[in-house]
Amino acid sequence: MKKIAYIINHTTFFSSHILPHALKARSIGYDVRLFCGKYSSKSMNNHGLNLIKKNKIKTCIFNFNSTSYNFFKEIFIFIKLLKKIKTFNPDLIHIATPKGQIYGGLIAKILNIKSLVIFISGMGYLFSNKLSFFEKRIRDLFIFFQKIIFKHKNKIILVENNEDLVYFKKKFKIKKKEIALINGSGVDLKIFNKIKNRQKNKIVLFSGRILEEKGIYEFVKASKILKKKYPDWQFVAAGATDYLKPSRISKEFLNKNNKNIKFVNYKSNIIDLLKKTSIVCLPSYREGLPKTLCEAAACGLPIVTNDVAGCRNAIIPKKTGELCIPKDVNSLVEKLEFFIANPKLRIIYGDNGIKLAKKKFNVVKITNKILLIYKRLIYETK
Repeated sequence: MKKIAYIINHTTFFSSHILPHALKARSIGYDVRLFCGKYSSKSMNNHGLNLIKKNKIKTCIFNFNSTSYNFFKEIFIFIKLLKKIKTFNPDLIHIATPKGQIYGGLIAKILNIKSLVIFISGMGYLFSNKLSFFEKRIRDLFIFFQKIIFKHKNKIILVENNEDLVYFKKKFKIKKKEIALINGSGVDLKIFNKIKNRQKNKIVLFSGRILEEKGIYEFVKASKILKKKYPDWQFVAAGATDYLKPSRISKEFLNKNNKNIKFVNYKSNIIDLLKKTSIVCLPSYREGLPKTLCEAAACGLPIVTNDVAGCRNAIIPKKTGELCIPKDVNSLVEKLEFFIANPKLRIIYGDNGIKLAKKKFNVVKITNKILLIYKRLIYETK
């Protein structure tokens, strides 16, 4: 039995982005195991852990998270993780998220693990926000480790948009056969499908972690403007407010703005909220391929998002969604009002989104592509 080790920052990302692939791998005979750090959001972690336990994924949790920079503590944790991976002795390591990428990539090199899959789900905080001097040095160190990890001889780097494809090929001189473009992590079309009464719903939904780089400030400002003109419309932000990142929003900000916008925290079953929604909005500064927008398309909901890497790849402009200027509140207001004032266009855009989701975002297709990559790396490459 061939073994696959998944090394990820936390359980939440694994359960939302990797779990279907791991379950399929296990069903065809692979021995799979998850190695991850502590949660960055307690509300998200509970759901992630429940899914992992429900599906009986063997899991080892370590005391690291995405925002910890204690060098001596990280070295100690890395050694513990290294020993656990050595004992498991995987044939392939699948890594994702920044620390999972660094730790897993270095361990693959030290232990001479035959095969490595590197999933780039987005460029993250270090590439989306204004950084302090210290944070810039952390980014430089991260890129330094990437250069080491990307030298693995039997690897595939998975990216989710063309901009990242070009960036990694050029920056790290990656060969064409060593990198693959996938359309996100996939959407379960049995769960996310055409919503009834879309035309009657009057909710604009922001779905994502409540962080600066997700565009929450712009969404709140746009909501205030539109609420005055369309008082019968609701503006809802569904996402973790307790996420441990420097860019998370303060409680004071949440309390100050809860009159015009409803914050509902993380929703483990987002489909229930999508069924009441009319427009989905994500004015993010940069993404890999936002799963929330793929799910919105599958449900037949029109999308407003930023004209940036990842976000623009999740829609067909003028057909399934509208693109706005990044960090421009007026542009965001204009695009949201376009849908609010045109219920018939919302349906046309939404129906186009369903077709797009079936063509590009079906989790079955994406899982099969990833399983073929596993097979190629483990069995077909010397």
